[in-house]
Amino acid sequence: MESTSNEDASRILKGILNIGELSGAENDQGSSSHENNGGSDRLKNGHEFPAENITESIDSYSAQESDSFRLDPVLQFLHFTGDEEQGSLSIYGNEVHITTDEVDIRQPIVAGSNRVRIVPVTNYDWESKYYNGNLLSVSSKYIAYGIRGKSGFMLRILNRKTVQKALIKGFTGSIEDMSFAHYNSDRLACIDSAGDVFVWTISENDDLINYTLKLCIKRKNETLPEVSTGNRLVWCPYVVDDDDGDDDDENISEQVLAANVGRGAEVFDVDMITGAHGDTVDVDNIKNGIVKVQGHTNVFTDIALAPDGSVLATASEDGLVKFWQINFESGDPPLCLHEWQPHDGQPVSRLMFCDNHVVQDDKSPFWRFLITGARHNSELKIWCTVTWSCLQTIRFKLPASNLTFVSPPPLKLKASLDLSAQYLVLSDIDRKVVGSGKRLRLL
Repeated sequence: MESTSNEDASRILKGILNIGELSGAENDQGSSSHENNGGSDRLKNGHEFPAENITESIDSYSAQESDSFRLDPVLQFLHFTGDEEQGSLSIYGNEVHITTDEVDIRQPIVAGSNRVRIVPVTNYDWESKYYNGNLLSVSSKYIAYGIRGKSGFMLRILNRKTVQKALIKGFTGSIEDMSFAHYNSDRLACIDSAGDVFVWTISENDDLINYTLKLCIKRKNETLPEVSTGNRLVWCPYVVDDDDGDDDDENISEQVLAANVGRGAEVFDVDMITGAHGDTVDVDNIKNGIVKVQGHTNVFTDIALAPDGSVLATASEDGLVKFWQINFESGDPPLCLHEWQPHDGQPVSRLMFCDNHVVQDDKSPFWRFLITGARHNSELKIWCTVTWSCLQTIRFKLPASNLTFVSPPPLKLKASLDLSAQYLVLSDIDRKVVGSGKRLRLL
């Protein structure tokens, strides 16, 4: 890892996050992630950083941000009863304790809500366990999900309207994560337990689903970690920009993706790699179009990319979250911009940035707020990346059990945000319960 002072790393990160700008006429010397200013320091990939003479303004800005985002210490307790007539509950505290409803997980069928209409399109029973990655991925046209056949694991592609199907084979071990590049994309990627990364382009001809291999990144078996929480794969987020129209020249959401295997992660430029190596390559043979990230003392648990591909955030079982500067044109190891323990050293199970991917607001810079999770997301914290202060903590717990068995399994929650980052969705994998909450708009 390239060394740098805390002051320099903080200055670079604040520049990437588009903070520390001066207001009005004084803003002539500032930098913005949406504008190019020849007078500022610049990375080779086009990202600008504030000049040295506005460092004092950045520090004063951060102090003002800290004051404006500080919540009065308010403790709040909530209890969900499972009664549909209960409706929604308001959360106003910064220390929130939520007691969930009691559900007997021994029952094979749990009654659902009669207010939610469900139309099954397929039926497949996965092994009941906690999956760090995604079992399925959904686009505007297709559903992709992994299944297990007689010859091993396979990837099923299903047209949501016509119910036409396709089957992709050739994986080593189980399929551990998958994702379409974005909701309207026909580019699908997945990673298997061997750490091999696959990217396909999905198309249709005469009502038949076709898939074309775009890229396969292979990994030698001897390089695999002995212990893993599950390999992860994420695309660079796609953000709608009304000014771009149909011009996709600057859209890197289908070009840059990141994967983590064990105690390491890589960020790939798909087009750069395929241009140099074709559609299949060993990861150790890639010289350009890859950034390798190592710096945790335990396995990675989650990763996230900035919408412009300039920063990778990593979470680990060592309890740390780290921000890394990504630059494909630099031959140096990635720079660690910031690190901290969001849950007092507890392993971090989730990392989500609260960016609106539906409507882009130039007044609200990316990566200003994020959510971290611990204890299988039964503890969630909302953070401000300007001051690195915790704005809110939400903890979930089970009620005192009246059931015949003494020790029900602990809560294991899957957590995700919708594309607008306004709704947080949680699902209890053992109790077949799904809940959602609307996030306060943080300005």
